[in-house]
Amino acid sequence: MFRKTCILLCLFAAISAARLPLGVVQFGAWVDMFSDLVERTGSVRESLSDTFNGDYRCAGCDFVSASTAQAEEKQQSATFDTSFAKIPLVLLSADVVVVAPSPILGSLTEDMRIPCLGVRETAVPPPRFA
Repeated sequence: MFRKTCILLCLFAAISAARLPLGVVQFGAWVDMFSDLVERTGSVRESLSDTFNGDYRCAGCDFVSASTAQAEEKQQSATFDTSFAKIPLVLLSADVVVVAPSPILGSLTEDMRIPCLGVRETAVPPPRFA
């Protein structure tokens, strides 16, 4: 029982994600338009061309167009602009430290430079309220 329920829920999710219900509505609108135009004109060829040329739109076609446009608008507003700059994994700053010559042993080397590694403070952007 649980397996069948899961399969039905997955099937319903796949059909919804594929916008199949809008396709069924669009197909029904085309059939309705075609049958109305055949009754009005009496010509199958003219009715078929008038159904698919876009000049004669019915309420079903307008509904499908509005729903598709709304879904595309939501999809575009959901994507946001991101920069693809590389972010270093460790933010290190190398400060140069000069070692003073030892007074006991004399002069070891001339100004031996040792890098001192430290972590830079990261900039955190302010929160966005959308």
